[in-house]
Amino acid sequence: MIRAEWQVAPTLHPWDTILVVQRGADGRLAVLPRWPEDLLPPLPAGARYAPEGRIRQVPVRGRERRVLAAEVPW
Repeated sequence: MIRAEWQVAPTLHPWDTILVVQRGADGRLAVLPRWPEDLLPPLPAGARYAPEGRIRQVPVRGRERRVLAAEVPW
């Protein structure tokens, strides 16, 4: 989905930089406080999911903002 919308190739990122978000019933995105083991594979040995330390206060560019605000079929 991101590849098609942003027209970029997929990239690899270290585990300590990943955030998992979920769209709520109200349509807003929220960062999940815990790794969703029921939705995603388990983290590799030694990896830790700590989203509160990964969020940067940097404005989102226009193209990314449009993608994040769009209706997602899932």
